[in-house]
Amino acid sequence: MKSSEFIIKDGSDSRTVPVDAIAFLKDNVEWNRVSFHIRDGIILSCDYRNDPAKFTVTPGFVNCHMHWLMLGEPTLERELELIRNRPDEMIDFIVENARATVRKGITACCDKGPPGLETLRIYQGLRTAKSHGLPVPKTLVSTWTTSVDGAFASSLTRRVYSQGDLEQLIRELQETGAGIMKIIPESGLHLAQFTYDWVFPENYFATAREMTARLGLILSIHAKSPESIGMGLKYSVDCIEHATEASVTQLKEMQSKGISLTNPEKPVPPELCNELRFRSCNGCF
Repeated sequence: MKSSEFIIKDGSDSRTVPVDAIAFLKDNVEWNRVSFHIRDGIILSCDYRNDPAKFTVTPGFVNCHMHWLMLGEPTLERELELIRNRPDEMIDFIVENARATVRKGITACCDKGPPGLETLRIYQGLRTAKSHGLPVPKTLVSTWTTSVDGAFASSLTRRVYSQGDLEQLIRELQETGAGIMKIIPESGLHLAQFTYDWVFPENYFATAREMTARLGLILSIHAKSPESIGMGLKYSVDCIEHATEASVTQLKEMQSKGISLTNPEKPVPPELCNELRFRSCNGCF
């Protein structure tokens, strides 16, 4: 902790705040009753105490696969209606959800692509709330999800039709403050074959990898089939989401290349988790 932002915010120049502090040390949990002496938002000292705590301080957790624009409403149709027609109301929903997220101990999030295209103003509203001192998680965002015709959920994404379209989209991601480029490169599930087709042109994909690496953007792909996972491995993307049909060999190659696995529908067997020790899993890392 370097700031009192999440502990106390009442304008005081100097005060002592009693807390229960939780720390994780070498796989053990340590629980201490302490007081922080705070001045001008800086913790100056930490002393043990016996009187009741007023706050609880824990390590910050990371939600590494979520969508701010898909929280708080009962249906996707309702979400899209609010995004298009009542963006101010949607901003209020997001800010309240974000503040509730901090109260649950999650202080950083990766938003893996919103539904629809009318989203930039929504994310600007979240950044404005943070700049005004509201406690919301630090969030890496993909301002749009990218795909091509024939991809899963392509109607809710920004589709590209040429190399020029793709390059312009990536430049706009950087200009809008995105930290992630999210691509859906495969089709929806074909029930007869029970598989997914890779539909994103490989030359586009190579360009996306080169440009995101050069601009410092995380490249994340929605990939369930062995073919799509294999393409992610071939181009050493930063994150593969879902990976439903990944083989043990592919999982081990992801581990060796430092590629994050997020939001797996099918749990990775515990013995394999222990062997691989992925640097990120579903929810927190």
